[in-house]
Amino acid sequence: MGELCTGGKRLRSGQCTEEKEEKNFSLKPGIFFYPTPSAFVVTDALDPDHPIIYVNTIFELFTGYRADEVLGRNWYENSTKFHVNPCSVAFVF
Repeated sequence: MGELCTGGKRLRSGQCTEEKEEKNFSLKPGIFFYPTPSAFVVTDALDPDHPIIYVNTIFELFTGYRADEVLGRNWYENSTKFHVNPCSVAFVF
C-alpha cells in the first residue's frame, strides 16, 4: 500500500524518502549561483581591486546593469552607483 506525500500524490513505500533526500541540497560549489529572490554580487577577494566576477539575474533586474557591464569592474568604486537614491542616503545619515 502506498503512502500520501506532499502534492497529494500516492507513492510507493520509499519514494517519499527519496524525494526528501533530493530536496535537501548539500553545499556544492555553484549551489549559490542559481537564481534567488535576492540580488547579489561575487567579487574576487584575493585581488586587491576586488573585481566583480559574478552577478545574478536579480541584480541585473534590480539595478538595470547587465552582467557584461559590471564584470571585472571594481566593486568598491562602483557599489555606490548601483541604484542609490540620494534621498534614502540623506535619510539614513
